[in-house]
Amino acid sequence: MIFLFIKDISPPKIILSLEALLRKIPVNHPKRPFVEEALAIRNSGYKGELSLKFYLSAPQFDPYFIFHNLRLEIGSQTFQIDFLIINNNYALILEVKNYSGKLFFDKQFNQIIRTLNDKTECFLDPITQVERQHELLEKWFNHYKVSEIPVEHLVIISNPSTIITASPGYDKAYKVVCKSDQINNKLRRYEEKHSKKVLQPKEITRVKKLLLAHNLPLNQDLLEKYSLNQTDLVSGVICPRCLKPSYGFFRRKWLCENCGEIGVESVQQALNDYCLLIGTEITNKELREFLRIPSQRAATAILSKLKLPSTGTTSNRVYKIPPPL
Repeated sequence: MIFLFIKDISPPKIILSLEALLRKIPVNHPKRPFVEEALAIRNSGYKGELSLKFYLSAPQFDPYFIFHNLRLEIGSQTFQIDFLIINNNYALILEVKNYSGKLFFDKQFNQIIRTLNDKTECFLDPITQVERQHELLEKWFNHYKVSEIPVEHLVIISNPSTIITASPGYDKAYKVVCKSDQINNKLRRYEEKHSKKVLQPKEITRVKKLLLAHNLPLNQDLLEKYSLNQTDLVSGVICPRCLKPSYGFFRRKWLCENCGEIGVESVQQALNDYCLLIGTEITNKELREFLRIPSQRAATAILSKLKLPSTGTTSNRVYKIPPPL
């Protein structure tokens, strides 16, 4: 099998946005623990997805085309897929969970019971989740008139030390749940099951373009989610060394009062944070307020140095910030 990443593994936008919010929210803000917890959960999931790349990079025979973190829409329903793998014969959905400890897949109540450090927790059964993705992907393929390609699905437990058990007779769990190192064996079985070529090269190309064109990255307004205002955020450029806002701007250079000069890269990071948290357009006045710049002239110098595209005249010029993705 030859695996070709069409949409490679990269941090989802929500992780970048949560990181940006943590850079800008005061350390003693009451909402900060909630943001930290949300980022930890997202990072754990992404770490599990990232670890899967090792098992999807061993070249053998026919090419597989891999899409990481797809978010598609069919009708009024939106669904997210951790990994979608397609070849000429079938499509495979991978739902990745980076759970640790002991997992019990409970058939009666469609849930996972996890035991970790003498603590018991309950999670929704990812089998139900991946079955919904399966159903919606088939509808999506049908909507865009993709040939009737068979769709399969797996739940991948990416933590190698996790112990997995299931209710007696829970056949679905024994069939679709596996560890990362079992993925290639599963693919070989699917190759045997789906030996008929369904998609010709031209249609494979069309499907790849369709998936990329219709991918809808999650754009979540974190300020609204956590009931924050822009005034809750720390203004100024954050020093990458001491992680404190810098207030000094002298001769077109940022000076950290704690540890010296801050380069233009930190200014760019601050603009990226603005883009992720507030919007992709910024005026001179908004830049001054967000970065705590002392004068309009200084802000103009920064914007000129960054060479951001703009619209409007001098008095009402709006600058476009490229997405940091």
